[in-house]
Amino acid sequence: MSLIEIKNLNKYYNANGITNIGLSNINLKLNKGEFIAVTGESGSGKSTLLNVISKIDNFDDGEILYRGNETSYFSLSDMDDFRKNKVGFIFQNYNIIDSYSVLENVMLPLLLKGLNKHEAKERAIELIKKVGLLDHLSSKGSKLSGGQKQRCVIARALASDCEILACDEPTGNLDSKTASEIIDLIHEIASDKLVLIVTHNYEEVEKLVTRQIKMSDGRIIEDIVYQEITDNEENSFMSLDHEPIKKDILQKIAVMNYKNTPKKAIFLTITFFLISFITCFVMQIMSGLTKQGDIKTSSYINNFESTIYVYDNNLNKIDTTLLDKYEYIKNPYAMETGFPISISDQFLYYASYAPIIPDSKIIAGRDISNDKEVMIALRDDDYNLVNSIQNLHANNLLNQNLIINEQVTDYKVVGFVSYHVAESSIKLFSSNFSSGCYIMGSLAFQNELNLKFCNLKGNLKIQNETYPLNGLYDAAITSDKIQIVLPNTYQNRDYELNVYYQGIYKTDNYEIIYDDVSGPIMKYGPKLDLNKDTYFAYVYAKNRPNYVIRKLEKSGLNCDYPCKGEKDSEGIMGLIMKILLILSFLRNAFDLMITFFITYFLLSRIYRTKIKDFEILRVLGICKKDMARLVRIEFVSLQMIVSVFSLIITYLLLSLIPALKTFLNFNIITIAVYFLMMFLFSFLMAKRFNQKIFRFTPSKQMRGSEEDD
Repeated sequence: MSLIEIKNLNKYYNANGITNIGLSNINLKLNKGEFIAVTGESGSGKSTLLNVISKIDNFDDGEILYRGNETSYFSLSDMDDFRKNKVGFIFQNYNIIDSYSVLENVMLPLLLKGLNKHEAKERAIELIKKVGLLDHLSSKGSKLSGGQKQRCVIARALASDCEILACDEPTGNLDSKTASEIIDLIHEIASDKLVLIVTHNYEEVEKLVTRQIKMSDGRIIEDIVYQEITDNEENSFMSLDHEPIKKDILQKIAVMNYKNTPKKAIFLTITFFLISFITCFVMQIMSGLTKQGDIKTSSYINNFESTIYVYDNNLNKIDTTLLDKYEYIKNPYAMETGFPISISDQFLYYASYAPIIPDSKIIAGRDISNDKEVMIALRDDDYNLVNSIQNLHANNLLNQNLIINEQVTDYKVVGFVSYHVAESSIKLFSSNFSSGCYIMGSLAFQNELNLKFCNLKGNLKIQNETYPLNGLYDAAITSDKIQIVLPNTYQNRDYELNVYYQGIYKTDNYEIIYDDVSGPIMKYGPKLDLNKDTYFAYVYAKNRPNYVIRKLEKSGLNCDYPCKGEKDSEGIMGLIMKILLILSFLRNAFDLMITFFITYFLLSRIYRTKIKDFEILRVLGICKKDMARLVRIEFVSLQMIVSVFSLIITYLLLSLIPALKTFLNFNIITIAVYFLMMFLFSFLMAKRFNQKIFRFTPSKQMRGSEEDD
């Protein structure tokens, strides 16, 4: 029974609305063991016949039977599988992968069949030895002569363990001596196969062929049998169940592709790195803008990440037994307060009292050892100031008297510490005192009784007009009552007055004084019994602060967690910030789009040079799905590796240049979105490149008619 039987085969080509005949009414029986020469003038249809038999190209009418199995219903994947398992190819233009070594070229079809790397290598060396290229095992395809390339391709064709050897002008680019050697080699090693040789030079093969098929205008005009070859094998069922190439095999091929083209691989890596690094940077900036877009502020000066401010729900004194299960410190003041301080007239800070600075580290000087010593704490994101204290001013400022409200005290500054500010606590505007940076300080005292401040706020309503009152005073040297100073013109007016310790503890302990002033002011704050009255406390909840807050609130206490901040998106400033935020987003999004476009342009130029190699893989039988997987593995794997590296580089830059933290915002969501964007970018690039590959059918590749896109 014949290996191949062709019945009434027709093939047509359409060009510019004109139908041309490629093959017309072809009937043939081809047997295993035959060495057949297909001859004819150019355009006679001999290469078309070879391509149709080997499933590089399809046909329009008739039937081709392989071992009695019809092939007219073959899909593209079926044709790919047929080529991979049944056909070996030797062509005039070699179709060798120039960047691969001889060994890798021959190993390729073996890997595609599922052999492991060790088995594929052993089998490939045997075949290379058989074709006489053992001395060129590691030579790149681009370094071989024409004859050596053709020998390598013969070994590769044999590696597929095929029954059909399709040779299209295999000696067309060789000198006569080398051509004769190649024909003899094909005849010697392919005696058990069906060998089809398309040739213009019949004399080269005349002494070896068992049969000659002459063609003209797509028809067989003569079929001369010189030696009768009988195929005694029975017809057999042909399984077309496609088994996808294993992922590890595709990964090995992807690694070979990168390893064998180092210049392209380096350029690809640099390109991927640039897009990854720029995207990572822009993503952090946009995330920082989102963070600032919340316009979160806090009425607290000390917004330590682990500190919860607690006061009674009914504005009464705190029942401190409710706090016993937590780490806490009583604060005798109704609210923390801020005040101006300086050190020997050198620096001016807006500072506040803090008995404990959580998670702080000493950056200059030493810790407190007695009641008359203080430390000044600086936010760790005040980089200029922290560096200035560490490198320049520590010696001048240490052991100097602290000046509060322009009065020299007997407190000595013995050290400076820095502390972390929660990411959600945002500073939008800088307070410029003596230096150009944002300055915020906290005073740490060993004994909280040594400093007595309270912060008063109030509203004065006179004839439907409301006047805010603010007071910031040293309560230890004032009278027992709050003194409100009003202009003399207010003496005969009705007014309504509400005074609070910064909105928490309401007091009626005030007196009105009329004086020659331009507007209402608070002049003095009251003394507080620090040992008796506790209206406020610090609770330190480094772990699970939200859980602690819920528990305290169930106990009837109010809790403020200042590191979360409060949204302040009303008014003209909120509108301006929203507009600026939108513009910043659009600008960064536009920059990112331009970067993606430039990167796509560069990558498409690089991968265009790889299309030939991928088309050779298609001819060798990698189906469309497997080819698409291979390209995705190349793109996505390299992109994700480079993306991780870019993220690490960005983190290193942040550690080396802390000021970048001012506008970069690293969090798990930002990082996840970054990796998702990089994955989608590489995936879509792979998809686009696959579309380019599949524009070119294997038949076009073999005809050398690949178009450039």
